[in-house]
Amino acid sequence: MLDANQREAVYLPVSQSVIVEAPPGHGKTFVMAKRINHLIKTGEVKAPKKILGLTFTNAAASEMLDDIKTHVGIKDLDALRVLTFHSLAYKILRAYGNLIGIDKNFQIIGEVEQKELIDKSKKDLSLDLEENEYREWMTEVLLKQKKDYDSSFAENAKAVHDVYLTKLGEKLDYTSLLVKAIQLLEEIPAVLKMYRSVFRYILVDEFQDTNPLQYKLLSLLALGCDSSSQTEEVVQTPVFILADEEQAIFRFQGATPDNIQLAQSDFYCEKINLEVNYRCKSVGINNLTKAMRGTKATPVFSDQPLLTISPTPVRPQTFRTHT
Repeated sequence: MLDANQREAVYLPVSQSVIVEAPPGHGKTFVMAKRINHLIKTGEVKAPKKILGLTFTNAAASEMLDDIKTHVGIKDLDALRVLTFHSLAYKILRAYGNLIGIDKNFQIIGEVEQKELIDKSKKDLSLDLEENEYREWMTEVLLKQKKDYDSSFAENAKAVHDVYLTKLGEKLDYTSLLVKAIQLLEEIPAVLKMYRSVFRYILVDEFQDTNPLQYKLLSLLALGCDSSSQTEEVVQTPVFILADEEQAIFRFQGATPDNIQLAQSDFYCEKINLEVNYRCKSVGINNLTKAMRGTKATPVFSDQPLLTISPTPVRPQTFRTHT
């Protein structure tokens, strides 16, 4: 059973992009599943394979897919693709990376090997650069794409990074996966056009944790290339975004909750706030939560039944730097 706001999000016209914003327990994933169910059953999106779901960790992607399958009344959902941003970038580069000089058999280095290469780079340059300083520079300049970032250690950090890239050679780290996938889609319009024809509806969970690189990848798939030389009119691919600005936990990886507001204008999103907490029936706790978030308290609690999003027990969250 859907409440009024949930119904609005589920039954909006397929061409309308939407941001569904709410705290935990308000049924965001349930609404996403029902939206997919509606689009496929009505023929608005003709096949599950035309839908792309994006999130941040492999565990979250798996859970998101399980939740969708639980609440979508359609048997054949195996073609539905739910990936992390890094997994999507990986697949794009495996398929077409050779067009920008990337070997199709490229290797990805993990955090341990990355740290070793960075330490060797610092040693080669004999620079006194703290690890947290380099990480800050990397977050602000590489992930957040700040062109005007300035600090006392910025020059040293860039020098270390240049040497690190030389040592990295033809391998890729998790940041360069995103950078190179974006480069490919921007430089080879035919590849971007092909992916945009494959994915006709895009879902994004935990949108408050997107960084500017991830936002750019989404924008290319949804809006196409923004080159001024483009002559043909581009039809926007609709996006369905789930977000909770108060739950941004990946700021240390460059996450920018401001992307929520940016998406609202860039993708012409309808914004819908879910108001009913199905997980907690305490009026006092709900009003306290709303007060802490700066929203208006609800004097009367809904008597609707609790909504179970997943039939499986809630698994402990595992926070990983990359997927």
